[in-house]
Amino acid sequence: MRLSPEKWHQARLKWEADPTLTYAGIARELGVSDVAVLKRARREGWVKVGNSQSIARAAHVRADGVSIHAPAKGATAANLRA
Repeated sequence: MRLSPEKWHQARLKWEADPTLTYAGIARELGVSDVAVLKRARREGWVKVGNSQSIARAAHVRADGVSIHAPAKGATAANLRA
């Protein structure tokens, strides 16, 4: 499916403004492949922009998915006791 320049422009604005939105997410919304979005983004120089509040919010959302109780990769019982 071929998208109009206006749809690509709107997709770019949305992607650049949302720090959590991925190329795959935009691709699903547009009904195109991830590769199509990636190629367009590289060609046009898409860059994520965001204020510090939105960046901090995205970081907290991602951090919430990480357990502070899980041992680090490569940790052994011996060095966890140390």
